[in-house]
Amino acid sequence: MIKNQWRRCQDTQRPNEGQTPRCKWLHLGLVLAGILATAFNYAHADFIAVESFEMDSPSEIYTDPQDPSVDHALENGPRNALVVSDGWSAWYRNTRNGVGLTDGDVFGVGHTGVTAWANGTQGYRITDTDGAVDLHFDLIFGANTVHFSLFVANSNWESNDLLQIAWGNQTILDTEGLDIDDLDVEGKWLELTATSSQAESLRITVDTNAADEGVYLDHIRWSHTVPNPGGLALIALSMLRSRRRSTPDEAE
Repeated sequence: MIKNQWRRCQDTQRPNEGQTPRCKWLHLGLVLAGILATAFNYAHADFIAVESFEMDSPSEIYTDPQDPSVDHALENGPRNALVVSDGWSAWYRNTRNGVGLTDGDVFGVGHTGVTAWANGTQGYRITDTDGAVDLHFDLIFGANTVHFSLFVANSNWESNDLLQIAWGNQTILDTEGLDIDDLDVEGKWLELTATSSQAESLRITVDTNAADEGVYLDHIRWSHTVPNPGGLALIALSMLRSRRRSTPDEAE
C-alpha cells in the first residue's frame, strides 16, 4: 500500500520541484519498512561463520596510496589499517572528485571510532571516504541468513551522503534521496538481519565527505534458516534493537 501511494505521489509531482512533505514521508516509510528484513516463523540453525574483525591491524588509520580520481580496489599496506582479508574486499569509487582516502582516515579494521564495540574490541570503520566505498563479503556456502551490528555516527549528515546495504538483491537499507538525520538510526548499535531462499553476498556502500560521518560494522554472523509457514516479514525501524549507546571517538 505504501509503495502504491509513493508511486502515485511520484506521478503527480511536478517536474523540477522538490518532494512534497507527503512524498517525503511516504519515501521514508518505504525505507523504514525495508530497513530490516527478518524471518518471523523461521527456525535458526547454528552460525556457519562469524566475523568480528578481531585480527591484527597495523594501524588505526588508512592512507590510500592510489590515485583518487580512478576507481580501484583497496589494498593492505605495512603501515595502514587492514582493509581487506580472506572473505571480504573493499573498493573505492570516485564520486566526488576529491581526495578519497589519500589524506589518511579512520578506516578499516581498528578499535577507535566508538566507545564500545558490539562484540570484542574491534570492528570495521568506514568514515570520511570522500567518494564511495563498497565493502563486499563473499558468499558463505549454505548460509541464507545474515545478522550483523551497525553503528551510524551521530553527525549532521548532508543530502548527498549515502548509505546502502544489500543482501543479494534484497535491500536492507538505502538512504538515497533521504536525510540520514531523519531516520533515527544514529548513535546506537542496530541489529540487522536479512533472510533469503539461498546463499547471498552482503554488500555495504558508504559515500561521505566529513570525518564525523561514517558507519561502524561488527559481529557479522551467517546462518541457515529453515522456513516455517508464514514466510518473511518486514519489521519497521522502531523494532531495531539497540544494544548500547556509544559516541564516535576522535582518531588517534
